[in-house]
Formats: sequence, C-alpha cells, structure tokens
Amino acid sequence: MTGGSGALGPGRLPRRVALIAGLACLAALASISVLFIAWIKPAPLTYLIMISGFLGAFLYSVPPIRLESSGYGELTTTVLLTFLLPAFAFSLQTGELHRLVSMTAFPLAALHLAMFLAFELPDYLADIKSEKKTLMVRLGWQAGMNLHNILILTSYLLLILAASYGYPWFATWPALLTLPLGVFQIVQMRRIANGTKPQWNILVIGALALFSVTVYLITFAFWIN
Repeated sequence: MTGGSGALGPGRLPRRVALIAGLACLAALASISVLFIAWIKPAPLTYLIMISGFLGAFLYSVPPIRLESSGYGELTTTVLLTFLLPAFAFSLQTGELHRLVSMTAFPLAALHLAMFLAFELPDYLADIKSEKKTLMVRLGWQAGMNLHNILILTSYLLLILAASYGYPWFATWPALLTLPLGVFQIVQMRRIANGTKPQWNILVIGALALFSVTVYLITFAFWIN
C-alpha cells in the first residue's frame, strides 16, 4: 500500500468503502440473526455454534489478529465451512449434534485444505515477494505440495474408516467415486514438484472440482436417503 492512498492495496477498495461495506454487512447479519432467533427459537447449542462462527469470521479479517494474512486463515475457513456450517444446520433440525457430522466434516476438511494449497501454489513466488503469508508460504513449497497429497489420501482413508464405524454406505460410495480425480490431483502435484511445466488452470480447477463434487455427492446422498 502506498502512503496516504487510503486503499487496502494496489487495485483494491479504498478503506472507507471497505469499512462502510463491512458495517452494512454486519448490520444485515445482526438483523437477520434477531429475526432468526425470534422465529425459530434455536437450541442453546445452535447459539454456541453461531457465536463460534462469528468469532472465526471476525478474527479471520479484523486486525490485529487478522488470520487471513498469518498463514492460519485457511484453517479458520476450513473449520467454518466444513465443521461449523453443517453442525449449525444439523443443530437447527435436531437441537443436538451427532457423530455423522464429524464423520462427514473431517474428510471434507482435508480436501478443503488441499484445495487451498493448490490455489496458493501458482502465486507462491509473488506472495513471497509481496510478503503475503499464506499457508503454502508458511510451509514452504515442497512441504506444502507434500501436504496437499497427504491430505487428499487422508480424506479417502477417513471415509473408509468412518464407514467401518457406522458411517452410511449410501454416502460413502458416492464420495469414493471422486478418487480418480483425487489421484489425478496428486499426480499433477508430483509432476510439478519434479520440474514438469505446470498447468495451473487444470490444477486449480481440478482442486475446486474435487472438493465441490465430493460435497455435492455426499449432500445429495443424504438428501435422497
């Protein structure tokens, strides 16, 4: 950021605009929350999940902690999307949690983190030059690429393990259908690590597709069963 510009960075929103947008979103969220509480009257567990989600989002973007630029923001986002969001939805319907929530969340969390690492790899050098701390930068490219591959394999191992402990097979086998795409992502990452010319678009789109399709298949399986 250049001195006196009042902007968040090159090509980004002015600070005043970002502040107004943030306050408007906060006011809208507060209004919706009040209506939600008045109409639905959720269980105490739901309140706890809502507070946890708010704190996670707040700490992600607000100084001085600002996890977004610390290399740990990816972990916060993963917890919010793959754990708290389904836990919130489930608690709304039942007023409690069930082990199926965590059995679903852990494999998806692994894929979500792997997706983040794939997204950050193409900008690795630029992020280092601009001193932008991402998870990939904090880990280093070699460790980050290895972790990407481990996370994908871990996701499928967790699915199989969950199935052996009672996770419904009708949700397990559709998720396992994405295994070839997961293997494809691992092969791409290994090829890049070995010096092959990277196909960044294929890597990024493949990472997004792997996570999104897995989420869709699991969600659809529970929806129809």
